[in-house]
Amino acid sequence: MKKNFVLFSMVFLVVASASALMNPAAVYCQSNGFEYRIEDTSEGVVGLCCLPDGSWVDEWSFLQGHEGVGYSFCAKQGLDYRVVSSYSKCSHLGLDECLVCVTGEGVEVEVTEYMNLSLSETVCGDGVCGVGEEGGCLKDCSLDVDEGGEQSGLGGLPMDTFYIILSTGFLVVAVLFILLQRRS
Repeated sequence: MKKNFVLFSMVFLVVASASALMNPAAVYCQSNGFEYRIEDTSEGVVGLCCLPDGSWVDEWSFLQGHEGVGYSFCAKQGLDYRVVSSYSKCSHLGLDECLVCVTGEGVEVEVTEYMNLSLSETVCGDGVCGVGEEGGCLKDCSLDVDEGGEQSGLGGLPMDTFYIILSTGFLVVAVLFILLQRRS
């Protein structure tokens, strides 16, 4: 009985942690101030983002820079942009191809990282720009970039750091599970 309770508790923690993360494409759409909706189509459930010209585009195509790139965060900031195939730049989104903003110095930064966009629930004043805060919480959603293209003046964790912490949490749970299994 105790073994089942421990197993259930660990599974609950893992599922609760994973479910706290939001859909990156939906967050990106909404954080740009655009309407987002989900539609059930003959091909399955699809997330759509409404651009200022009234067109509805696939959420992931917009995030990756395949559609509506003129309305991307990079374009709105007056930056150059391009789509890159780079596991190191795109893997935190679960993608191997993504949109990057190009700074004046030529440094490429993945668009959600450049925005300091959070994929978890946030509140104004926590140093992380999240859904619902754009334009309403300037201290979290303003962006300062130094000459090397690095973000500065932002209190939130970079997405890579967030995922490392999350992965470490999963690893700790797995180790605890193994140790408890050996004990019983």
